[in-house]
Amino acid sequence: MKYSIRLGLVLLSSSMPLMAGPLDPPSAPGSTNSYTIGDICNRLDSGTAGSQIPFTEPAAGPGQLVVDLMRLWVWLQL
Repeated sequence: MKYSIRLGLVLLSSSMPLMAGPLDPPSAPGSTNSYTIGDICNRLDSGTAGSQIPFTEPAAGPGQLVVDLMRLWVWLQL
């Protein structure tokens, strides 16, 4: 019994460093494409396909986005 507990502890402690990886990414993330909230709402309303655009950081804080997200939430609950 004591041998199996010791063996288990040795195996667990020796495998822990192998599970950890570097915290810093090797390079910057690549370009990603996504749909706008308007495209998603139009798809749910009328079925029209949207077009993907490259992601860019927003220049200002959210404006009317909350209204659109609430509308999207209502559609997703149906």
